[in-house]
Amino acid sequence: MALRPFCSIFSLSLALPLMVAGCAGMAGTDRGEADKAKMETMLNTELMTGDSADKIEAFFQRHGIAFTYNPDIRRYAATVDMGDKVPLAVYVYTDTDKTMTTSLVQAPKPAALPVAMPAPRERTRDYIDIPYTTPPRVPR
Repeated sequence: MALRPFCSIFSLSLALPLMVAGCAGMAGTDRGEADKAKMETMLNTELMTGDSADKIEAFFQRHGIAFTYNPDIRRYAATVDMGDKVPLAVYVYTDTDKTMTTSLVQAPKPAALPVAMPAPRERTRDYIDIPYTTPPRVPR
């Protein structure tokens, strides 16, 4: 009977770190993912491959999204703030006839953890310090 409490404590000690790590990983995925999925759904339902520039521009105007068009890379670009979450970058790529080929929605990457810089080392003397003496005189 004494073995049973030990087994349950042992199994809890193994399971608890896994559960904490799983919950911590889920907290970071919510940041902007729902907004990104919502924007992708809007793009996929209202725009299709081959839509003209008028339809693309009407989409942005209908939703009140400020956009730009870069003819060098044939891309519409917009930044969308979907509430209190992070802003999303929305790109609609076109072909040479200015008809839609593909769209892309990007959420910003999570901030990287700061990297601790190592403390500077004290400089050690790696040479022998011989006090200055006059060199011996060599007879001529």
